[in-house]
Amino acid sequence: MTKKLKKEIREWIILIGILLILIYTPLGTKITSTLQRGILATGLIKPRLETDESEAQQADYEFTISDRDGNRIDFTNYKGKTIFLNFWATWCGPCIAEMPDINELHNSYKDNDSIEFIMIAVDDDFQKALDYVDEKEYSLPIFKLKTSLPSVYSASTIPTTYVISPRGKIVVERHGIAKYNSESFKEFIRNLNSDLEGV
Repeated sequence: MTKKLKKEIREWIILIGILLILIYTPLGTKITSTLQRGILATGLIKPRLETDESEAQQADYEFTISDRDGNRIDFTNYKGKTIFLNFWATWCGPCIAEMPDINELHNSYKDNDSIEFIMIAVDDDFQKALDYVDEKEYSLPIFKLKTSLPSVYSASTIPTTYVISPRGKIVVERHGIAKYNSESFKEFIRNLNSDLEGV
């Protein structure tokens, strides 16, 4: 084997090692989520907002979640409210990247009873999700599924976010990261809630 070939093999082994670290270790999750958070800060990745609710798909409220204390909650309890529904996990770099932005959005609405944030952790160990949120001092309410999810919510990839209008329409469906804490998104939410008398 020539020195040049040995050098190329060594370089490939190092490159593959770095990629494996980025993909399969907590360090990799931190690095990729930091990079993705930087991309989100640019505001280039935005959710598509459905302004015509007549074109939007009907939400399904027939499932049950539980909160951090283990209390079972029927999702039907949230009918008539705007719902920010997000599926995430602690091992998901893109999920971790968008959490600070979602937390800031949540903080701007935490005194508004007409908007609910439902952050469903899909970690195998729910306590790990709770510990992560506590460590980061996020105020987001964290839940886990207690029953199967209706087919209208295809959360096969995470993060996945839905916004459900007070009229029960899915007006945002986003698979992947997005910047939600923006003036345009807040205006969209205000418009959803502007005529709640008709709900």
